[in-house]
Amino acid sequence: MFLIKTKELVKCNGTYSWIIPNKFLIADYAKKTKNSLIKDAGLLYSINVSLFNVFEGINVYPIIIFGNKKYKDSFNSFLLEKYSDLSKRRFIKPKELKKHSLFKELNIRVSSGATGFQAEQLKKSVFNFYFNGCIPFIVSGNVDRYKWSNKLVRYMGDSYSTAYVNNNDESIAKSKWNFWSNPKIIIAGMTKVIEAVYVEEPLGLGVGIYGIYDFGDFDPWCLTAILNSKYLSHYFLIKFKDKHLAGGYLAINKSTIENFPITKINPLTQSVISNISKKIHQLTALDKDTTTLEQQIDNLVYRLYNITYDEVKVIDSEFGLSREEYEGIVLE
Repeated sequence: MFLIKTKELVKCNGTYSWIIPNKFLIADYAKKTKNSLIKDAGLLYSINVSLFNVFEGINVYPIIIFGNKKYKDSFNSFLLEKYSDLSKRRFIKPKELKKHSLFKELNIRVSSGATGFQAEQLKKSVFNFYFNGCIPFIVSGNVDRYKWSNKLVRYMGDSYSTAYVNNNDESIAKSKWNFWSNPKIIIAGMTKVIEAVYVEEPLGLGVGIYGIYDFGDFDPWCLTAILNSKYLSHYFLIKFKDKHLAGGYLAINKSTIENFPITKINPLTQSVISNISKKIHQLTALDKDTTTLEQQIDNLVYRLYNITYDEVKVIDSEFGLSREEYEGIVLE
C-alpha cells in the first residue's frame, strides 16, 4: 500500500525512489502493483543491489526502484557490476534471452509439495520408519539431478534418518495424496542449479519442493533431462535473476517452473533424449559417473533451443567446464 500511495503523493513531474525486497519484480502477488506503477506512476527502472550486503546481517535481497510520474510504460531492470557504480549511474542491462513457448503454454502442469498451514499439519503424519500404507517422504534438500533419497530428511525442525508419510487418518487432502501417488518430475526449490528427477513410484513431498504431474505432449524422461541441462539453469539465472539468494542459491517455485522455456520436439528426438535420461537415472542411482551422457544431453538441448556456438562457450564457462572438456563439444 506504500507503493500504491506513491501515485497520490507524487506531483505530475515528481520523482520517487524506494529500496524494497526483490520479490516485487517476480512475485505473483506483486504483478498488479508493478504494472500499476509502470502505467500510472512512471516506474522507470529497478537496480538489483542484492549482491552487495546492503543491510548487513539481515536476510533480505533488495532492489532500488526509481520513477518519474511524467513518463509512462518505459520500465527497465538493471544490474550492477560494482556497488560504487551506483553513484555513477553505471548500470548493466541483463542479457536478452531467446523467445520460446513456456511450460504453462504447452500444458505442462506443476503442483507444490506441502505449503503453509498444511505443512505444520502434515508433521504428525511423517515417521522415521516404514509401516503399512506409508510412502517415502522428501524435501528440497533430498533432491539431486536424476536422483532422490528419503534418508536424513529435515522437516519442520525435526530430523528423520529415513522419512515416510502415511494417510491412514485421511488428514491429507485426497488430491494431494493422489498427486504424491502418481508419476511425477520432482524439482528442488532451493538449489544452485536446477535439480530434477523423474519418479514413477509414490513419493510424498514436503516444503520447498515441486512436482510436474502433467507432461503435455512430452515424454517425462525427456522433460527431466531438459530441466537438468546447463541451458535451463543458464536461462533461470538470467530470467529470474531477482530470485537469487545468499550463497549463490536459487529460489524456484511453481510460478517460475511454469515460465520455463520449452520448444516442440519431434518424437524421434524425444526418444533419443529419453533413452539417455533413463541411462543417467539408472547410473546415478548406482553412484556411477554420468558426465559423458549429461554432455550429450546438453548438446542436444543446445540444438533444440538454437543456441549458437559462441553462446555455448559462455554457458559452459558459467558451469566450470574445463578447456579440455569444452574442446570436446561438437555441435552438428
